[in-house]
Amino acid sequence: MTILLSIFAISLILVILVPLLQIKKIRQSEIIVTEEIQNISPYRYLPKANIKKIGFIISNAFRKYGHLLIIVTLKGWVIITYFIKKYSSIFLQKTKRLLKIEKVTTENKTVSGFLKKVSEYKKRLKNMREKIKENENETVN
Repeated sequence: MTILLSIFAISLILVILVPLLQIKKIRQSEIIVTEEIQNISPYRYLPKANIKKIGFIISNAFRKYGHLLIIVTLKGWVIITYFIKKYSSIFLQKTKRLLKIEKVTTENKTVSGFLKKVSEYKKRLKNMREKIKENENETVN
């Protein structure tokens, strides 16, 4: 994977550098641009085609294979979303491990008296519920 990415990066850099070097040579007058070079079309090697004929061919292809194109597109979309859902948690865990993201601890912060009372009250209610359930289970059995 890293080899493919490095090859891609090198080719991208070369695609950017080659025209820039040519422009630099033109500005330094190492390459002389004449009218003949300016008038050359980049499409000179392509055959001249009739637009109506191309449109007819494309419309016939969509009539024949349009339903297949839709099915393949939907199937690919479903597969890609399944893959993303399946592997996103694994990918996130690996990235967190690499970045060493840790949660901030709140041990040093002081808690207000009101919040302490509320949390104690919740604990008492929870304990009471558990005792009631235990008593009900004992009486039923």
